[in-house]
Amino acid sequence: MQQIPDVRDIVLVGGGHSHVQVLRRFGMRPEPGVRLTLVAREPHTPYSGMLPGFIAGQYPWDAIHIDLARLGAFCNARFIADEVIGVDPEDNRVLFVDRPSIRYDVLSINTGGVPLQGMPVHDTVLPVKPIGRFIEAWEGLVDRTRGHAEFPLAIVGGGPGSVELAVAIAERFGSRFCITLVTADSALLRGHSNRMRTAIERVLGLHGIVTATGFTVSNVDNAGLWSASGDFIAAESTLWVTG
Repeated sequence: MQQIPDVRDIVLVGGGHSHVQVLRRFGMRPEPGVRLTLVAREPHTPYSGMLPGFIAGQYPWDAIHIDLARLGAFCNARFIADEVIGVDPEDNRVLFVDRPSIRYDVLSINTGGVPLQGMPVHDTVLPVKPIGRFIEAWEGLVDRTRGHAEFPLAIVGGGPGSVELAVAIAERFGSRFCITLVTADSALLRGHSNRMRTAIERVLGLHGIVTATGFTVSNVDNAGLWSASGDFIAAESTLWVTG
């Protein structure tokens, strides 16, 4: 008679990209004796690589989100929609806000990005991470600026993600937003080739996007951003991408 293997509980906390691939693999090649549990606050998780396309209006909401509950069903995984508040490593248990704890044999945590700890806290600052919350805040900002022209918007970050976001906003909304890309570095896209930076600067110029390099944000108020040396950038809203 075939021996039934002991059941091992694998608990995946968060709907990050790595966990999506784990679930997909188990769905295609089930592992005997393994019981999967996926835990996430929301039943859908956004794919960060498609965010600029969503902002530009190229993709609808459904296209950039992964249905975690459906993916869990595909691989016979239990799905728990709740927030994890702690882990008890001695008893191998995951603790939740609204439900009893569950046991694990193997625990993996892949909850995605969080905003940089040094980010100024202000009502006008919208952190891009976590992306799900940013999308809600961004859609609220879009609603509030209907009928506006040259609404001053700062985007903090000098990497590719910031550039993509700035161009996506400019392409979709045109003159509604007056965009300034802000970075503490001496140039955008540090670590990329001079040829790449020159090409990007040309694209930004065509879209009317202003760049402010060497600007370290020390304070934010309703009027905009301040540096420690007293320099000022007007911005009624700020998207915080760096970190």
